[in-house]
Amino acid sequence: MPPRFPNFQNATTFPSFADLPHSTEAPKDPRHYLVATIHENMTFSDTATFICKDRTDTSFALKIHIPGPSSFDVKKLKKGMAVVVKGAERDGVKDGKQGFVGALADDINIIPTSLGNLIFMSGNPLIVATTKDRDEEKGFCDGCGEEKSAKDLARCKGCESARYCGKECQKKGWVEGGHKTDCKVMKAVSNLDLGDRGWGTE
Repeated sequence: MPPRFPNFQNATTFPSFADLPHSTEAPKDPRHYLVATIHENMTFSDTATFICKDRTDTSFALKIHIPGPSSFDVKKLKKGMAVVVKGAERDGVKDGKQGFVGALADDINIIPTSLGNLIFMSGNPLIVATTKDRDEEKGFCDGCGEEKSAKDLARCKGCESARYCGKECQKKGWVEGGHKTDCKVMKAVSNLDLGDRGWGTE
């Protein structure tokens, strides 16, 4: 089974804005995901428009088409959050203009942290631990770090990723270990439809 946290350091699966295929071209591999941090809300019409920054800190416009009626809530896209666009393409690339990214609301995922933090979390061996590693007979408590029998470790009910040997360790991990923030991120990441992509280093 794949690791529980994608490798956002993988520039092939998570390319920069400049590396996206143009909408007029047939993409070589549509199984890619543009990840960027929302920098500014520029919505002044029926089309939700945001200025975002990609992995190279390049600014670009993201225009989200929301067919009505829709359950998609634009208000959830806030400055500093990461937005993931499945199969993103660059539109309007002509006459020296860099274009923009147009996407359907159904192809958008929101993660309550920045792209920079996602890349940082991708390098954390505890976060990137494989599901297989987490389901072995033994495991490590995310609070105290002690190795325990898997049956003695309880999973976090929020993200089902972190594991603890008791309430005290859960409190320690929640506050001191920073899981209060990471939990929401990991839960949002688990909703990404990556198939077999984005989990490894290639």
